[in-house]
Amino acid sequence: MYQNSAATPPDPQACIPGRQDSFQNFGLQAISETGPLNPVQIYAATLNPNTDNTPQYTILSTCKTCPYGNSSFALQNGVVTPYGLFGNPRPLLPTVGESQVFYGFLSVVPYAGYCAKPNPVSPSGPFIGFPVLSVNGHADLWGLCTNTSAGGRVDVVYSPVANHPHYNKDDCQGVYLQMSQPYAFVP
Repeated sequence: MYQNSAATPPDPQACIPGRQDSFQNFGLQAISETGPLNPVQIYAATLNPNTDNTPQYTILSTCKTCPYGNSSFALQNGVVTPYGLFGNPRPLLPTVGESQVFYGFLSVVPYAGYCAKPNPVSPSGPFIGFPVLSVNGHADLWGLCTNTSAGGRVDVVYSPVANHPHYNKDDCQGVYLQMSQPYAFVP
């Protein structure tokens, strides 16, 4: 393998050209802000599964046994979506302190503020390896938080806040959401 050490490194705050337009069938892994050791697989977990055409809410969680869980995603034209779930869940605008919500109804205009950015903690450097998922221009505001009102389920929260009724901010871990191929997950 050849590495050009004179090349200008990618701007960690800029979206990777071409990646936000069409990036299909990728997995999400939560990796610590201090490095990619022990990545945790992220799933799209449907909170109110049903089949009677009522709106469904899906969040990002480590819960692989949650109903209709899925570990494959797509990013197209700035919209990230769980791949192949009933109702075609679309992302809502992220809310500070809350889990990212996907709403399964076609009438919803999906939030299109996502892109892939260079991975700041890749052991091979930002040129090599999997990118990270950014929303609202930030890849560094995600947290893994234990949901104290949902039996200890660990959810992905956008910019955790103090005094939240469903988690303790001090127990949340700052993470990046690494965009990898589903088969590349390292348990």
